[in-house]
Amino acid sequence: MQSSSSIGVYLDSLADAVSFGVAPACIIFFLYCRELCIPTALIAGIYLLCGILRLARFSTKQKSIPDFEGLPITASAVIISSYMLLFPRYVYPYVLFGMMLLLAYLMISEHPYPKLRGTKAMVFATVLFFATIISYLLPEIFLHVFSTVLFLSLMLYLESPIMKIPRQYYDE
Repeated sequence: MQSSSSIGVYLDSLADAVSFGVAPACIIFFLYCRELCIPTALIAGIYLLCGILRLARFSTKQKSIPDFEGLPITASAVIISSYMLLFPRYVYPYVLFGMMLLLAYLMISEHPYPKLRGTKAMVFATVLFFATIISYLLPEIFLHVFSTVLFLSLMLYLESPIMKIPRQYYDE
């Protein structure tokens, strides 16, 4: 039996805001502030603000559909992280900034994003995440390969409202 208190809901949102909102915004800011300080600060701030707004809406809104309304902040942070782990020659600051603005918009949008349910979807996601983490222990090429697969998989998830991927695919 699982019980939760009202403070637990808020602490969970606070932890998500720090882990998946503040941390990526700070990392991007510190990586690119020397070269592009004003645009970096502005885009990192917009990303963080939209992430917090998304979490606030998620915590307070009555759910009318079984899916997420707007892109989950966790998915957004993993997209940014996996992009940053690609081969360095494919990581460009302006592409990253554009991606962060797109992710910020998608987090506060009402586009439906399916929740991963079912054994197949959960096993695939778990194997992909653990393979990327374990690839840190292997030669560097493996990190880039697994982060590319993770990034491309998340790009498919990112466009699921556009492609209208049926929820049953994620439920199976």
